[in-house]
Amino acid sequence: MVTWDEIKVALHQEGREEEATRKLVEFVALFWDEATGQAFEARLEKKDARVWPALRDLRAAYEEGRDPCALLDASGTLPTPGVNDRPSTVT
Repeated sequence: MVTWDEIKVALHQEGREEEATRKLVEFVALFWDEATGQAFEARLEKKDARVWPALRDLRAAYEEGRDPCALLDASGTLPTPGVNDRPSTVT
């Protein structure tokens, strides 16, 4: 059974991820353009938050003239949890 404290922690984590998503997308839209921000957001939603680029990484990409979406493409993905939260062996 899930406790109220576990629910509060989960909601807090969701709020933090939503805030981080908003900040990253706003940064990309501001420094590149709105279309790039939308493309970045679409890719960001498919990635686990643990592999998202930091603002400093986005800033470096901007200064070097690189596409911010490439940071998401290069970040890889985490293994998909399988039975008992072990990484899946299915490829």
